[in-house]
Amino acid sequence: MADSRLQFFCSERSPFYHEYGCLYLGDAFQPVTVAEIGNLGLIPCHVCGAHAVNIQTAPFVVDLEAFQAEPVPAAVSLPAPSGGSGSPEQHAMRGFHIDSRAVVAEEAQFQRCLSYEHHGATIARTGILPSGMFNLPREETDAKRIALHVLQQALPPAVWDIKPGAGFTMVDHLHLGVLCSHVSGIIMREPIVTRVQAPCKVFGDIHGQFGNLLDFFRLFGSPNHHTGDVTYVNYVFDGDFVDRGENSLEVITLLMALKTMYPKKITLIRGNHEDAEINANYGFRNECETRLPLLAGKKVWDAVNGMFDRLPLAAVIEDSIFVCHGGLGASITKISQIENLKRPLVIGQLQEGTPDYNVVMDLLWSDPTSKDTILGVHPNTDRGTGLTKFGPDRVREFCRQNNLALMIRAHECVEAGYEFFAEGRLITVFSATNYCGQHDNAGAMLIIDRELNVQPRVITGRRHTWPVTQHDNA
Repeated sequence: MADSRLQFFCSERSPFYHEYGCLYLGDAFQPVTVAEIGNLGLIPCHVCGAHAVNIQTAPFVVDLEAFQAEPVPAAVSLPAPSGGSGSPEQHAMRGFHIDSRAVVAEEAQFQRCLSYEHHGATIARTGILPSGMFNLPREETDAKRIALHVLQQALPPAVWDIKPGAGFTMVDHLHLGVLCSHVSGIIMREPIVTRVQAPCKVFGDIHGQFGNLLDFFRLFGSPNHHTGDVTYVNYVFDGDFVDRGENSLEVITLLMALKTMYPKKITLIRGNHEDAEINANYGFRNECETRLPLLAGKKVWDAVNGMFDRLPLAAVIEDSIFVCHGGLGASITKISQIENLKRPLVIGQLQEGTPDYNVVMDLLWSDPTSKDTILGVHPNTDRGTGLTKFGPDRVREFCRQNNLALMIRAHECVEAGYEFFAEGRLITVFSATNYCGQHDNAGAMLIIDRELNVQPRVITGRRHTWPVTQHDNA
């Protein structure tokens, strides 16, 4: 490819972008001149609403040599397209700005970017946009397109209203498989105990309550590249993304899309419900099979659980704050015990009673004792046989041995959405409000600033319809 050319063609090889009539960078095809672009039909992009050039039969190359004006490249006026359906007003595009890294369609007073990473974004000036996506492997660009489509739908200021029992429409089920595969590759390159920098936000159990997740984003800042805070704030989601609520598919799709677009800014930690043996019984498998097309539900459920088996099990923020889903139980004294575990980790295949089994079960399932005066380790009969509760002495000793200041965990519904334990050395955070329709609890997330001050943020009042399950304590 010559340095002065951008090559675009209609994505007949990609079901996602062929379906939506968008354009992407690809192999060299027979070029057409800039003047000939105006003779091609224009179609509205279903992803971003901007007009796109319909070049299903006429791939083209835009010659950039004539457009090197600074600071903003010159605009080229396009004549109204001939042929095609609709009025000239529906199809007319006043012009576009191009430089070596961007193509921008200009409609009325707005400009909408047609390049990969910024597709559909309204911008005031073309400028020089990041070129990283132009050199990415095909599989990665497919995942990023799907992820971008998800984020454009879901993140504020978008309004998302899902009627009870409605089918899943965020993306096609095949696209979920692409996201699962891509995210699995990302997280397998991360350590099983991942390191996170402050400032960051930590979310507790979401449990399929998509509305709660969007409420937090709307009220306290969202991971939106254009209007949010993801460029300078890291996000940690501490497990139990699925089950119980009605919109586990939306929750996990949005989280996978975020991980795809911002892999170094988003941390996903495994909870006890990120396990096929658990989410087969608590709602996620049933949701996949009822909300996705026939025969697709089981495949998606399998693919998502394959990704779950590869998730990190904990995180450490600024070498000072330990984050896991459940707790320490009886077995965990050193972070190195977690770091020695191997992935993919299929929990049902672990041999009961082995050190690895004990560490995993304690990390995902254990709870603090009911008050600071109850020390040591005790049976957790509320959860089930073989599970444990740990006292404040266990927290203090773990922090001392690992040179930590604080421990954050989720897993347990608490009335205020957050709760302190061990004289403030441990915080439980739970983000799903009115849990299971039986608890009038608030939901919370934690904001951790650069000085490692922890500030809870709370939401209340969202009601949910809950499916009936056979068990209540998972």
